[in-house]
Amino acid sequence: MSIVTLWSCDKKTNGQTLSAVAIATKMAIERNLKILLVSTSVNDLTIKRCFWKTNTKGKMMKTNGGLEVETGIEGLIRLVYSNKLEPSIITDYSQAILKGRFEVLFGFSGASDNFSNPNMELYTDVYQNYCKILQAANQYYDMIIVDLDGRLNLEMKNKILEISDMNIYITTQKVSDIERYIDLKANNKNLNTYKSTVAIAKYDDDSKYNKKNLAKYLEEKGEVLVIPYNTLFFEAAEEADIMDLFLKLSNIKDTTDKNYIFMKEVQRLVNFIINRLQELQMRMG
Repeated sequence: MSIVTLWSCDKKTNGQTLSAVAIATKMAIERNLKILLVSTSVNDLTIKRCFWKTNTKGKMMKTNGGLEVETGIEGLIRLVYSNKLEPSIITDYSQAILKGRFEVLFGFSGASDNFSNPNMELYTDVYQNYCKILQAANQYYDMIIVDLDGRLNLEMKNKILEISDMNIYITTQKVSDIERYIDLKANNKNLNTYKSTVAIAKYDDDSKYNKKNLAKYLEEKGEVLVIPYNTLFFEAAEEADIMDLFLKLSNIKDTTDKNYIFMKEVQRLVNFIINRLQELQMRMG
């Protein structure tokens, strides 16, 4: 049972959320694990659009014992307040992609009738309880993938990174982003432990900052972990077609095909996560 957090200090779009989606989806297909993908976002429909065709901007609901249950972090926060949060009940507030294997816990959306102007006072209460919810979920799920929103309170971000079993810093190939990561690594304790690593999102192998050169530049041992830019993947993320796409691309045999290479790199990242977590568990005895 492990918590893996994807994060960055960049509040702009850097591919972090879709990287979390790719990792969780590939892991759910390839591994016999019960996986929860957790969003800590505010009013972000990115993950919903990856798996569900919907135009709604409100909360998603599902039926439990004949009653409608408000899904997402806002539904769970009521249980925290009433001291009724139990690990096994979190699945009632998540949305299943693969039943019993892959679920999503949505982030904060505010009042369903006022999506564009959420109650940020309520969000303060929500993010202050993220750790409690993640720790409870960690007792029920085998793997929790957290998409850590860059806008989250710095103190809370650090707390989530501390309770996580592994942290993956997401950056791009832009020189400014790479240099920022190097500066951060020199001063941020969350980037200087064995449970921390870096991955390049929207990766382009034709850039002079390819895996080989980046490994030297970043002083990383071995090849740098990457998630290549893939047109089909980014289109599927807007068309609720991620799961079907991954199943189709898994059958490609041509090792020179760009889609094969995309899946190979995602697989390499998944394998790295599993192996690193096992090493960390052995270190802890």
